[in-house]
Amino acid sequence: MLALTVLFAAASAYFQWRGPNPADPPVVREVTAHPIGGLILIAGLFIVAGLLNSAPLLGRLLPKKKAPPEIDKHADNAWCDKMAADDAKHMRDRIWWVWDDPQATYRVDGGDPYITFRVTFVNATIFRLTTLSTIEGETFYGRDPLGNGPRIMNQELLPLILNHGARVSLRVRQPLTRDVAFRLSEQKGRVTLDFNRVGVDFNVDRPEGTPGPEVFRLNGTDVTVANRD
Repeated sequence: MLALTVLFAAASAYFQWRGPNPADPPVVREVTAHPIGGLILIAGLFIVAGLLNSAPLLGRLLPKKKAPPEIDKHADNAWCDKMAADDAKHMRDRIWWVWDDPQATYRVDGGDPYITFRVTFVNATIFRLTTLSTIEGETFYGRDPLGNGPRIMNQELLPLILNHGARVSLRVRQPLTRDVAFRLSEQKGRVTLDFNRVGVDFNVDRPEGTPGPEVFRLNGTDVTVANRD
């Protein structure tokens, strides 16, 4: 652009020095007739050329736009892996069951007495749990067995599947021997039963590579029965 401006200025100066000529093209005659206009045009061309030449320098002086931050594609996976590892480490604190709503039937004609419970399972981990067995184990009143082990009444709900945050309730019947039933019926107020040897096994569906057991056994606790006065 600067070279063209210089050439135009030289040509304009030559035609003005030479003077008007009827044989010149209209543009040349216009330049020689109005020398001030030609000088203004040349000045304008010099300005444009200067701006074009200084554009790269101005680009370096102006603040550059910051590139958007790169998205870490592995950040979410790392966060999930950390949560899974933490859940695997604290499974006994995040998977539990509650035995409540006991209904005791101590006197039964032609059959064994029993106590029924509502058992609620809670899964506070991110894993998917599936029962591998029914509730099994021995139960005691003091040192005496209550009877046969507890039995799930609504077997049609098995296998039990617990997704993240799931709460599922079942009815469980605990048979009693007649001797234990008589002793329990004589007690007033609250009675504590030992269900610590009762448990149920779950398959743990966890992400590949996450540490932790593939099978988790949920153990029972002491259960309280309140007899009416």
